[in-house]
Amino acid sequence: MDGCLKASVVIPTIDELQIKDVIGSILNTNDAEDIAEIIVVYSKKTTPDFISYLDSLKSMFPKTPIRTEVQPGSGPGDAAFFGCERAVGTHAVILGADMENDPNDICKMAAIAKKDPDVIVKASRRLKKETFENYPKFKKIFNVAFQKLISAAFSSKQTDITYAYQLTPIKYIRENEFLPDHRAFAIELALLPETKNLPYIEIPSCVGRRTSGKSHTDLKYYMGYLITGAGIYIKSRRHRT
Repeated sequence: MDGCLKASVVIPTIDELQIKDVIGSILNTNDAEDIAEIIVVYSKKTTPDFISYLDSLKSMFPKTPIRTEVQPGSGPGDAAFFGCERAVGTHAVILGADMENDPNDICKMAAIAKKDPDVIVKASRRLKKETFENYPKFKKIFNVAFQKLISAAFSSKQTDITYAYQLTPIKYIRENEFLPDHRAFAIELALLPETKNLPYIEIPSCVGRRTSGKSHTDLKYYMGYLITGAGIYIKSRRHRT
């Protein structure tokens, strides 16, 4: 018998107009009863005009609860953690507002989670390799190197170990002690199968590209991944000893 699933969808944003398309795709491809809420978390840098635009989404999609909240800190990890902290569903899924994550995958994740509510359903770009063709060259090289490094450090069999686009039972998020500044939240979330020995299933996933908003990542941002990855590894080693 299928289990009960109520997904809280968390969407961090700054200025991405594509968020309307993201929400529309989610609601058009999922059963209404499977989506508990959509939590849009915006930055302190977000302009008043864009905040008004976010609030207008509530009337565009009146059948589903949409909450808009400003994050207390800064960065996408803080926004994602803040949204999950307020989630009321049985599961949480975080995706970008810029269509880089395929919103149509959520219904596929939900179908699996209904059959096994305790499993983490993870999207994998590596299972759909052609989706990396449009990635910027530097981003692609860094991603491959970082994936190999983290996979070796955690002895993981995940095909896309650092990709945090996944449907996670909320109990796993509530029970885990994340690093306090939450900059590493996305990677810590992606590594739950390794750090907590939790079951997971992977599905192939496409990668999109933004057509609106600005790119908010640079070399400093990517190098920060190395620091956070090291922090997670050190913490996990301490917990084993």
